[in-house]
Amino acid sequence: MSQSVNKLLKLTPKILDQLHAVLAENFNLSLFNKIELNLQKIDFSRQSCILFKQIELNLQELKTASCSLEIVDENDEHIANPFLLLPDSLTVTLKIIKETYGNANSTFVSLYYVVFTK
Repeated sequence: MSQSVNKLLKLTPKILDQLHAVLAENFNLSLFNKIELNLQKIDFSRQSCILFKQIELNLQELKTASCSLEIVDENDEHIANPFLLLPDSLTVTLKIIKETYGNANSTFVSLYYVVFTK
């Protein structure tokens, strides 16, 4: 997980795993913007990289979901909920890169890389 994600959204791999477990639809980008960041609806057929020069991320659902977590850091130490200090929304520049692996004789797997900055 990138340092920018950790710095801007307070997410770590361990916290991300915890959020995956408590969110009804697992943790995915549409949590932050249901219309524009739905990976099933983004058209990657012409290009494998999509850039949003400015997009608003709604952090409300993240903050609500985090209230039910017992948050621990990477050393298994209990910490205060870092999400409560986040604003309700955040405007960022965001790039999504899709890479697909596999061949015609096997299953295709798509990986999405997300890079953003404030």
